[in-house]
Amino acid sequence: MLYQTTFNAEPWNEGWELDTARERLQAILAAPNGLGVIATSDDTPLAFALGYLEPWVLGQHFQLKEMCTAPDQQRRGIGSRVLEFLLQALKERGVAQVFCDTRTGVPAEAFFRHAGFRTLNVVTLGKRL
Repeated sequence: MLYQTTFNAEPWNEGWELDTARERLQAILAAPNGLGVIATSDDTPLAFALGYLEPWVLGQHFQLKEMCTAPDQQRRGIGSRVLEFLLQALKERGVAQVFCDTRTGVPAEAFFRHAGFRTLNVVTLGKRL
């Protein structure tokens, strides 16, 4: 599975099991207003982006929850084309803003910055239970 292969590799090293990865992606798409785009070659997934639309005070925004490109396909423009396609589709739907999270200092941060994303004045907090 593309998600598992991508996020179990450097720099993420997350350790996704196939069933858990599938469950996560299905949950994102099953969310109200879930939306995804995918790039394939001969029915083989190369890259995808998933998230959901949310009502917001200034209209809808899109929370990009997961995006990845197969490690052997990275730096070829596939991810950029997937993101551009997604952003255009969202713009046509009247979406006001797109949000995403990534780790600092990883290639994904540079990818999103190059695409025009910027750091927002927010703090993401988490707590293990």
